[in-house]
Amino acid sequence: MRASRTRARPLLAEASEAPDHRLIIFDRKYVEARNWEHRARTVVELDEMRAVCRELIAEGEERLKSLPRGQDVVPISPERPRITVFVDEGGELLSDAKTKVKGEGDYQDVIETLRTIARKYRAAEIILVWATQKPTLSGDGHGIDSQIAGQMSVRLGLAVASQTDAQTVFGRSDWPAHDLPMPGYALVFDQDKGKDQRRNPIKLRYMTAQQVIALPARPIWYRTEEMPAVPEQATELRRPTLRLVKDGDVLLAPPEPAPAAEAGSAPVQLTDSEAKVLAALVAAAGPQRHRDLVEATDMAKATVSKAVRRLTGHGLVVRDGQTYTATSAAKEVSA
Repeated sequence: MRASRTRARPLLAEASEAPDHRLIIFDRKYVEARNWEHRARTVVELDEMRAVCRELIAEGEERLKSLPRGQDVVPISPERPRITVFVDEGGELLSDAKTKVKGEGDYQDVIETLRTIARKYRAAEIILVWATQKPTLSGDGHGIDSQIAGQMSVRLGLAVASQTDAQTVFGRSDWPAHDLPMPGYALVFDQDKGKDQRRNPIKLRYMTAQQVIALPARPIWYRTEEMPAVPEQATELRRPTLRLVKDGDVLLAPPEPAPAAEAGSAPVQLTDSEAKVLAALVAAAGPQRHRDLVEATDMAKATVSKAVRRLTGHGLVVRDGQTYTATSAAKEVSA
């Protein structure tokens, strides 16, 4: 898709509106993602993108394996929603994915995963939407990956500079996106409708950033098993015990008390990187984003990501969407 942000926003609003729809936004320029934090999972750092891609692969495989016999697409529901993955400024992601990280290689696996999503998971209702201002497939600074472009069944384009660009967007030379009448109009090509579909321009709706921010909040998708578990000791309400009594009646017994921590249990052993991240969170005394922790600790993004995951597993850090907060137990450990 080639469209300005203001014209793409109504499409994103619709993709995140219904109870059985969820939206994920990849945005290496950071700007647009901030507007959608209340109704989409926004991902801006390459390490975060890698983690989300792994979740999507696991989700897609699980859905395809459970696809009912005789059906081509999995049924969606609020529990198993359609997931739209919107890549904003795709050219930036392609360029940044080549970035070399000392000792860890680059991020081409993120692009490879997005290729897999485009090729394989439409039947799993995981839909990839790629947006770019530069619809070129090769050369320095190209805007879309050629393998992903080959899987795009619906293409939308605003005015482009030349017939060559129009052919790149639509995959054919007879869709004149370079000759649209005025700004705000676009052409849409749906592969499933065949070659004889009408080429009439359509007028796109327009949304400002303020209108996006004013939209009501919506549920944000996370793959369940990827979310940090709440330590059992911190759970105040426990499931009541069912106890069978005479005449077949069932009595709800009072909840069992949470087990007390074992005396003399070994303290949590932290690595240097985990200790630095934990100290930064405690010092901040409030929610911190991934990039805040990278700046505060002066460590590599991947190192911070690994430390946060381990701290979450220890019950020292709680994740809420895209932010992390130190628990009360963390203050004792870092003291």
